[in-house]
Parts: sequence; structure tokens; C-alpha cells
Amino acid sequence: MGKIKIAIVNDNYRKIEVLGSILYQEGIEYEVFYTVETFLDYILNNPHYFDAIFLDMELPEKEGEKILKGELGGEKILKELQKSKIEIPFIIYSTYRISEEKKKSELYKNMHGQIAWIVSSNQYQVLEFLESIIKS
Repeated sequence: MGKIKIAIVNDNYRKIEVLGSILYQEGIEYEVFYTVETFLDYILNNPHYFDAIFLDMELPEKEGEKILKGELGGEKILKELQKSKIEIPFIIYSTYRISEEKKKSELYKNMHGQIAWIVSSNQYQVLEFLESIIKS
């Protein structure tokens, strides 16, 4: 794999550790963002920095906040990327179930799949996703 940069947008430290380990072993650069606010602050100022995003749908808006009922943090990110015309392939890294109808919507057009949890048995799936992103 070539030199690519990944954003991990997730607030689950264990999930970040597991995914980060896989990316590190493959020599892939990554940065971690724990909230909607921190990721949007970064990406809106650096729209072409990342090649792909591993996105948790159930993110808090800001540090120290709990997830509120209503709009999902991950969807807020997708809407802001769409509004800003920033197109980045993403993989949902969350146990949140996305309906087939939603997956077909314009908001999810850059989605390359979903992983609920990464274990050694599906490590290859992460690499397949990344390869599909690089080829697109």
C-alpha cells in the first residue's frame, strides 16, 4: 500500500487501539479525533489531508459531553462534509445499524463499508477496505 493518511473519528479507546495497531503495522499514518467538533475543526481547514475516514456514528459533539438524542455525531460530520463539498471515502466503524435506505442516500455515497468491531479474524477486511479506497 502506498503512503495514505487515515482519520480515526471515534471515542472508544479500545477500538482506536485495535485499529491503530493494524494501521501502524501496515505503515499507514493516522490521526485520532474523539469528537465531532475536533474533527470538523481540523478537516474544514485541511480538506484534502486525509485519504479515508474510519467513522463512529455515535460520537459526542464536544469533549466531555454525552451523546444526545437526535442527530448522530457521525451524520453531522457527513452533512458538514457534503455541505463543504469535501469528498472523502469513509468506513463506518460503529455498532450502529444503518438502514439500507440510508446507505443508498446521497449522504452515504462515499461509504465503503461498515465494521462493528475489529478482531484478528477480520483484520484483512480493514486492509481490503483501504485497498478499495486507494483504487477509487
